[in-house]
Amino acid sequence: MAPASRSPWLIPIVAAAVVVAGAIGWLLLPGAPPQTAQQSAANSQQTVAPSPASPTSPPDVRPPAATTVAPKPPPPATPAVQPASKPADPILQQIGAIVGSAPCSFIAADAAASGPIGLRGVSGLGETSELEIQATLQRAIQMALPAATVSWHMRRVDGPYCPVLDALRSVGDGAGRSAVALSLPAERSRLADGDAVRVSVNISSAPARLTLDLFASDGTVHHLHSGPADASHTYPAAAWKAGEPHGDQLITALVTSNAVFTRNRPEREPAAAYLRDLEAALAPVRGHDDRLAAGVLAIDVVAR
Repeated sequence: MAPASRSPWLIPIVAAAVVVAGAIGWLLLPGAPPQTAQQSAANSQQTVAPSPASPTSPPDVRPPAATTVAPKPPPPATPAVQPASKPADPILQQIGAIVGSAPCSFIAADAAASGPIGLRGVSGLGETSELEIQATLQRAIQMALPAATVSWHMRRVDGPYCPVLDALRSVGDGAGRSAVALSLPAERSRLADGDAVRVSVNISSAPARLTLDLFASDGTVHHLHSGPADASHTYPAAAWKAGEPHGDQLITALVTSNAVFTRNRPEREPAAAYLRDLEAALAPVRGHDDRLAAGVLAIDVVAR
């Protein structure tokens, strides 16, 4: 067993699992049934009966009561649809609170009310730290969901990518899953010098604004696209060519309702300065933008 001092991040992960496990009981508490409808009806009839000169007021009082009750059936129809798409939400929220505390990682969860939980994503941790994180997350998930089966599909990257992964993880969508799916043609993950970079982007919250960036191991970021986006689209451009520095690179997607920056950024700039400005731009909208989401794709660039 590893000493506690080696893993200061274990405490928030386990604490998140305990908090979210307690949230399940709260979600199941029944609401109190209404009790005052018949009493108010009886009172209204008693005030109308002794007054023969006002026969017109009861018809005026009852139609509103009928009209207030008539709209009530449609609203239950809306909640009736919600449970069909919402059963997985509590599960994903619990998992999101747990995996969201993993440092230097971007993890998305695929889960349902029943069935295995698939965790996939990108990690900038070393092999030992990553295995330790996985073991800790798996224990935390099983504390919250004892019957859960967890499968891992993580891609480890080498480079100065922890600030990138931490910034995008803080965006999330509150459910531990990514609302943005990124892929290269034929599900490739390796490009050679001079290959065109064609990124397929699938957005669940479209239409929205999309910001596509390419982070390289030399500490720079290349802005690939910034503008409106539809639900599913491939973003090719002759200028997007794979090249040095060779090795792991990250393609990131940020989805927002409005433009992130009020002015154009340079085509290429230091990643540290960009991430600092990005954090400042996202701070006011985090928690207030329903479309706010992120995605990460790791690629390997090699010499031709």
